[in-house]
Amino acid sequence: MQLKGIFFDLGDTLIDEESFQPLDGAEEVLEKLKGRYKLAVISNTTTSTTEDIEWIMERLGLLHFFDYVIASKSFGVGKPDVSIFNFVLETLSLKPEEVVFVGNKISTDILGANKTGMESILLRWNSRYLEEPSSPEEEPDFVINSFKELLKIVENLNQTPSEGGL
Repeated sequence: MQLKGIFFDLGDTLIDEESFQPLDGAEEVLEKLKGRYKLAVISNTTTSTTEDIEWIMERLGLLHFFDYVIASKSFGVGKPDVSIFNFVLETLSLKPEEVVFVGNKISTDILGANKTGMESILLRWNSRYLEEPSSPEEEPDFVINSFKELLKIVENLNQTPSEGGL
């Protein structure tokens, strides 16, 4: 796999929904990913528009890391509908097989990414969303317990067989 993009959910993936602060390690990891990959946020929202989310991300010092941000309220359809994923892929000139999606909800983030043809990473750092996959389509490709673990997965996904170690 030649990884070219990393897409993220927002709530409890980049930002702690309770403290309304970036997750531990998020800024450090995003700093390492920025410029190497196209980064995007796809967030399901009921009242917040894309502009609202961008304002929040700016105030938290996260917006400058991202090439694209979209809220389902502004788009008109939310995850797991593949159309929102495909729209961002098209906007950033990426193919599903070139992107990994990081999210915290199996029924929206993981299912949507898998249906779109992306690799999926379930970030399970707290106990707020303890869904379990109910079908093979909901199985994440990877599960991580902290944002910092993302770097190791990204490195492994980018290794070709000739680059792999012993």
